[in-house]
This record gives sequence, C-alpha cells and structure tokens, in this order.
Amino acid sequence: MIYVIDYILVVPERSGRVVAILDFTIANIQTGAHAETKEDAIRQVSQLLVNNGNIDPRYMNSMWQREKLANTYLGKGIAIPHGLPADRELIRATGIAV
Repeated sequence: MIYVIDYILVVPERSGRVVAILDFTIANIQTGAHAETKEDAIRQVSQLLVNNGNIDPRYMNSMWQREKLANTYLGKGIAIPHGLPADRELIRATGIAV
C-alpha cells in the first residue's frame, strides 16, 4: 500500500519502517485539464514538472521521444510517461504530476 501523508508519498517497508520517496504538492495537480492528443497530455504533465522544478525543460522532449519507443499507457486513462535513460541528468527531483 502507498499512503499520502502531509503531501509526502511514503511506502511502508516489511520491517514496519516508513520511507519517504518523493514530495507531492498540490502544485503537481491540475484539475479540469483536457488533452486533445497523447502528445498534448504528455506536454501538460511535463510542463507541471518543469513549473515545479522537477525536470529541466529539455526533459519534456525526452518524455515524448520515450513514448514513441514504447507506450506507457496502463489503461483506464492512466499512463506513466517518463524520459529516455540517456537524459536522466535532466531530472532535478523525482516527481509525479496529475
């Protein structure tokens, strides 16, 4: 199970210890968004990550290039787009945008 506590995403380990894996702020959530295409959806979430300092703006293109190689869609409107391994240095902080 994963819990969101005080905007910090934490994961309990088998030992009972809880480990914080990323900060999750309200700024990473955009309500009422509508994407016309898959590329538009990736652009919108990657722009949230840029705005919040999670990624360098150049990583936005990396996310789209990665999507063209392999689809990150999981179903029911959920996808986990991410960039190419070669562009990891453009990640400033782990983040999730919704």
